[in-house]
Amino acid sequence: MWPNDIIISHINVNGWTNANSELRAQILLNSESDIISINETHLTGNDDITLDGYVWYGYNRSKINVHANKGSGGVGFFCQSTHI
Repeated sequence: MWPNDIIISHINVNGWTNANSELRAQILLNSESDIISINETHLTGNDDITLDGYVWYGYNRSKINVHANKGSGGVGFFCQSTHI
């Protein structure tokens, strides 16, 4: 890897929940990425995700479909705090 390289990763998490957040966080941290894009977070309202050493920028659904039993959609990315 060159000194000025930036590592960018992407993952479809298909729902970031309390039950799977620790596992997902460890997977992302082990990627050693500078920027991590995420889709299908299923976060709603003002929910956010924390990951040590990263800042979260996300866009959550403001409303849940009347026929859905949980949130859907949602996108965002983590950026290493050293790059901000």
